[in-house]
Amino acid sequence: MNPIVTTILLLVVSNVFMTFAWYGHLKLQTAGISTDWPLWLVIVFSWAIALFEYSFMIPANRIGYVGNGGPMTLMQLKVTQEAITLIVFTVITIFVFGGETLRWNHIAAFVLLVGAVYLAFLKLLYRIGIRHHRHIRHYIGAHSTPFYHYTSRQHAAVLLQGNRIKLWPRQGFHEGNL
Repeated sequence: MNPIVTTILLLVVSNVFMTFAWYGHLKLQTAGISTDWPLWLVIVFSWAIALFEYSFMIPANRIGYVGNGGPMTLMQLKVTQEAITLIVFTVITIFVFGGETLRWNHIAAFVLLVGAVYLAFLKLLYRIGIRHHRHIRHYIGAHSTPFYHYTSRQHAAVLLQGNRIKLWPRQGFHEGNL
């Protein structure tokens, strides 16, 4: 499976557990289940759930990290994780916990998060010296051969037809769609 898809799916599952670990005890308290629990028991309960969060979060980070052959830098992983966290939190809060209303400012915040993810991943294009997707398509279309070769001191890239890109940065080999 594609490392980006694997990373995102693992982050989604991790964030489901995280949301229940961080906020599930509040719903249990509201429902009258954990009202009489001492604080230490609530902490142990939350940490037990958090163990499952970490069981998915750590593999997601290891698979997704460019230093391990994945497609994302640490910054890209973090921004992606935060966007997923807020989406998962919102869905669980509205549909599982109930009592919350989605307002215009929440939607505006999500739009800004999508922009943050875009900006975090934009650096990939700058790293290979191409600033816009149009340039890649232009280069591919302008050559009669099925690929365009780009080199710099830090990277060598082969741009294949069909908007595919293969990068050979210092950290290793990466391939992906644009």
